[in-house]
Amino acid sequence: ASFYLAGNSFTSSIPALPPTIRDVSLAYNQITGSIPDSFFSDMPKINSFDVRHNKIGGKMPTSLSKLDNLADLKLDLNDFSGTMPPSISNWPVFTANNSNTT
Repeated sequence: ASFYLAGNSFTSSIPALPPTIRDVSLAYNQITGSIPDSFFSDMPKINSFDVRHNKIGGKMPTSLSKLDNLADLKLDLNDFSGTMPPSISNWPVFTANNSNTT
């Protein structure tokens, strides 16, 4: 299953999604808040997650590093802070330009 709502100027936080979701695109909105660490724990088979060009802040969830099927991850142009979860910066699918992460 897929969840595509990119480019709609939504201003809410990221919604809870069912575990059957494989592809998520919420890019180019005005989504705020943070991504809870438990968010990805409920979606172990997610393939792509694209939330670039939003206003998402806080720390990146450490559960990202446990997603074995993730092939595409786009987090750039948000307001993330803190350090990246272990090993995530070495992934070939990782994009986080213009965030405040180290």
